[in-house]
Amino acid sequence: MIYQDNELFCIACRQTFVFSSEEQKFFAARELLSEPRRCLNCRMRAKMERNGIDSTRFTQMVCDGCRIITGVPFKPKGICALALASNWYIL
Repeated sequence: MIYQDNELFCIACRQTFVFSSEEQKFFAARELLSEPRRCLNCRMRAKMERNGIDSTRFTQMVCDGCRIITGVPFKPKGICALALASNWYIL
């Protein structure tokens, strides 16, 4: 089967996200039949909340190199070693 990137709509944050061909291969290999309804960040947030982790303690950051938005479990103060080492900056 040929997989192509699809643009989907997240039911949690109401933004569009890309369901990549690699993710589709992952889903197919595990026989997951439906497409994700939430973007990666919202899926991670829901998983943390299911496991009893307070997702509001996370700070959203953007990688300066690849522009991926993610959360980190701390509030960076100024320029930290992580930001310098991995090209992250606060959103």
